Amino acid sequence: MSGGAKRTEKKGGEGRFGSGRFWASLAWRLLILLLLAALGWGQYVLWFGDQGLVRLRRTQGERALVGREIQEAETRIDRLKEEIWLLQEEPLAVEEAARRELGLVYPDEVIFVFPKRGK
Repeated sequence: MSGGAKRTEKKGGEGRFGSGRFWASLAWRLLILLLLAALGWGQYVLWFGDQGLVRLRRTQGERALVGREIQEAETRIDRLKEEIWLLQEEPLAVEEAARRELGLVYPDEVIFVFPKRGK
């Protein structure tokens, strides 16, 4: 080559894509992309997965409902225990229960039944 023109020679396959710096940069970009994808997948599983926060909220609601049902059952049990005690200890309670639930009356009694207001 004449005329002072310089010729650049590429060394052993180093070109635009052959430099080590390009491949290192590409590796870092792929690593970051993979980490972001893993982070995104983790967020999806956390919020919407089988054991995610959505299920946690649903389970907490079900637990509150069951807690209320348990409280109502305990109240009913306490009321029944009190009624059992009264029936065992108070003779008048047995008579009252028979009159109320079975409609029993003495032979010389007259019962007046009045309709409830509003019906």
